[in-house]
Amino acid sequence: MLEGTDNSKDDEVCMIGICGQGGIGKSTLAMALYNELSQNFEGRCCFLSDIRENEKLVGLASLQGKFMSKIFGGSEPMNKDNGINLMKKRLGSNKVFLILDDVDHARQLEAFTANRRKNEEWFMPGSKIIVTTRNKEVLLQHGINEEDIYYPEGLGIKHSLQLFCRHAFSSHQPSAEFDELSRKVVKVAGGLPLALIVFGSFFYDIKDKREWEDKLEILKRDQHEDILKRLRISYDGLHNHREKCVFLDIACFFIGWHKEHPVYMWEGCGYAPNTTLKVLQHRSLIKINEGGFLEMHDQIRDMGRMIVQEEGSNEPLKYSRLWIAEDVSKVLEYAEVSMLRDNNIQGLHWSGDDIKRLRWEAMEAMPSLRTIIAGAVDTRTENQEDASQGEYGDGGTSDNEEASEGEEMRLPKSTKLLCWRWCRRKTLTFHNGRHEHLLVLDLQYGQFRRLESLNMAFPMLKALDLSHCSSLIRTPEFTHLDCHSLVELDESIGQLKALVFLSMKS
Repeated sequence: MLEGTDNSKDDEVCMIGICGQGGIGKSTLAMALYNELSQNFEGRCCFLSDIRENEKLVGLASLQGKFMSKIFGGSEPMNKDNGINLMKKRLGSNKVFLILDDVDHARQLEAFTANRRKNEEWFMPGSKIIVTTRNKEVLLQHGINEEDIYYPEGLGIKHSLQLFCRHAFSSHQPSAEFDELSRKVVKVAGGLPLALIVFGSFFYDIKDKREWEDKLEILKRDQHEDILKRLRISYDGLHNHREKCVFLDIACFFIGWHKEHPVYMWEGCGYAPNTTLKVLQHRSLIKINEGGFLEMHDQIRDMGRMIVQEEGSNEPLKYSRLWIAEDVSKVLEYAEVSMLRDNNIQGLHWSGDDIKRLRWEAMEAMPSLRTIIAGAVDTRTENQEDASQGEYGDGGTSDNEEASEGEEMRLPKSTKLLCWRWCRRKTLTFHNGRHEHLLVLDLQYGQFRRLESLNMAFPMLKALDLSHCSSLIRTPEFTHLDCHSLVELDESIGQLKALVFLSMKS
């Protein structure tokens, strides 16, 4: 396949699909192609990862913006109405290499390429487009021919055993004592690389043969379930509550984040994050790349989120974490405040226009809420570019902010991390004395001109990020920072005794 893709004709646009079940290695193969072929495109390359998830988080217009910014740079605005027209206008004269990873709906392909059945082409001949998906119909609907779809196969017994043993024994083969058991585990994994890696990491710490047999029975019981059910053994095998909490936090909220800010929050919860993150890495449940950013396979992410939903009996009010727009809306807009005082909601994430009517009294009533992420958060790990939503996309939070312009932000005392990017309010006012446990305040790309009551509100603050707040002119609490309009900074910033990090880069 690699050879065929590399030798495609320069007088046409090459578009191929990679289709298969989750965990089979589609994204890994696509990345290998990207690394091999991108050198032929003079930097006009883009790998858009996890489109299925990122469409929900930031929208297709933002993803179009990321693509155009990666290819061309610049600051031309983009939204859902002009995005396709802008791409048609600019892409026809440039040979590009685009990978659309984890697509699950035809509209996602149509946001980036013309349907192959139409007599229309946006891209310059010689361009290459690779699409990974679990759903073959998405590719066929877009006019991709059957012969242009590649179906990765699972690993054979030999290579499956080698991959499993590499993680279970740090060797290419099992010891004689565990040879038969290892082969049985490999059979359950069904040739899926992800399952082999996770199962191998799970068995690494188990030295007793009888315990191996007990765990194998659990795996065999679930071998006919989908991969999410089979992967759950890795979560159930975590040693304690803090390891499970950190894992679920990452699965629901922090994929693509730099670990620094979540670590402050987890330290405040007593979760020993440095040790805990090492355990999760050792179990192959997460990765931390060279830049310190948190990564997680989409199947493991989905498994973690499935656990949250199952533990909450599929009732959003009983979930420990909320990340789906509809669920967040049910709680923040419509739930009775009295029903929220006894719940276990530990984190919320909403973006864009998800919330039309933000009720501070509802949020304030949640006794366990420690993580709040509002607004579009572009958490990419590829090259860790500066967020580009202000260039080609609109990452703003919804217009409900303006309606509540004069309100104080009232959060529960349990809140430890507040991330509100692209906030459209002109003034942010924090209720004095209500946020004494807040450790991280991330207000990047805010349009506010003033921050009120900051020092009084956050005596334990460890991280304050005001990057790209170009409209900020004055704070009552803080010398000159690199915000374009800032003319006054109060010297009392020195009273933030716990502050160890302050970012206000432009």
